[in-house]
Amino acid sequence: KPAPWVAEWKKWIAAEEACQHGQDASFADIDADLLNSAYINWLGQTLRFNRESDGRISVSSVAPSMPKSLPLKGIIGGICGDVLGSKFEQEKDKAKVKSITIKNLKKVLMSMYYSDDTILAMAIAKWLMTSPTHDKEVLIDLFKHFATRYKHKTYGRKFAEWVLSDSREPYGAPTNGCAMRVSPVAWYAQSLDECLALAKTTAEVTHNSEEGIRGAHAIAAAVYLNRTGKSKADIKSYIEQTFGYNLNRTTDEIRPNYPFETTCDKSVPESIICFLEGTDYMDTVVRAISLGGDTDTMACMAGNIAAATMPVPEDIARGCYETLPLELREILDEWNNKYHQ
Repeated sequence: KPAPWVAEWKKWIAAEEACQHGQDASFADIDADLLNSAYINWLGQTLRFNRESDGRISVSSVAPSMPKSLPLKGIIGGICGDVLGSKFEQEKDKAKVKSITIKNLKKVLMSMYYSDDTILAMAIAKWLMTSPTHDKEVLIDLFKHFATRYKHKTYGRKFAEWVLSDSREPYGAPTNGCAMRVSPVAWYAQSLDECLALAKTTAEVTHNSEEGIRGAHAIAAAVYLNRTGKSKADIKSYIEQTFGYNLNRTTDEIRPNYPFETTCDKSVPESIICFLEGTDYMDTVVRAISLGGDTDTMACMAGNIAAATMPVPEDIARGCYETLPLELREILDEWNNKYHQ
C-alpha cells in the first residue's frame, strides 16, 4: 500500500505540469505538510514545499545545514564508528585492514557511509523521545518504518524478512543487530537498572534470545558505566562477572584468526576489548576495524562506549554527520539538545 504522501506527490506533479503548459491547475487540496513529512529526496537534496500567497505550492531543494555546536561525546560516537567501519566490512585482505591508521581513515572519509546500525539507533532515540511509556508496539512501528524508508541499506536477513512481513513477533536471533543500536538507552536511563530494562526491551522485540539480550545488555551497561564515571577496570570487572565474557585477551591476540562474526558472543566482547585497550576515541575505533570482522558494527559498538568519555575528533564528527540524510540529522539534533549539551 503506497504511503499517504505518494498521492499528494502525484497531485503536485500533475498540477506543476499543468502550470508549465499554461493550463489552470488547482493546488488547493494538496497537503504540503504531508509532503514535507515524507523527506522526499531528489538528486541528493531534500525537497521542501511551501504554499505561496496565490495558493500555489512551490518547491525548493534544501541542503541540510551543520548545527552551530555538534557534541563530540554521546551517540555520535556510534554513528562515526559505523561510518568509519563501513568501507572495510567486506575487506578480505587482513594485512590491509590491520594497517589501517587514523590518517588513512580521514583520507577516505568522504567515500564512507552510514548503515543500518545508525538508522536503527536513531529509531530507538526517536522512540525514547516520543514514547514516554516505552511502548514496544511503538518501537516495532519505528523499526519497520525506518527500515522501509531506508530499504536501500543492507539489514540482517532475518530482520529484513521481519520488516517486510506482517509479523510483529520476535524471531530469536543471537546476532549483534540488537547491540549495535542500543546506545541511546544508556544516555536516557537514570540508573543502571533502568538502562538494562530498556536495553532488554529494545532487543527482545526482534532478538529475543539469551545471547542477543546479553549482547545488548553488555554494550548498554558499558556505555552507562563509562558515562557515569566508572573506571575501565570497574567496567571490565562488571561485564565479566555479569555476562560471562572473556575480556582478558588483547586485540593483537584476537586479530590473526578472527573471522567475520555477527553473533553477539563473538563480536560484543571483542568490541569491548577494543574500548578497554583504546587510548582515545580514534584509537578505539581503529582497533575495532583492524580486527577485520563485522567492521562497521564492531566500530559502532566500540565507538559508542568510547565516546561516553573520549571525544570524537571534530573533523571526523562533522564529516560523518554530513553523510546523514536530513531526517536522521533532525533526530540526532533533537537528541543532542536533550542529552548531550
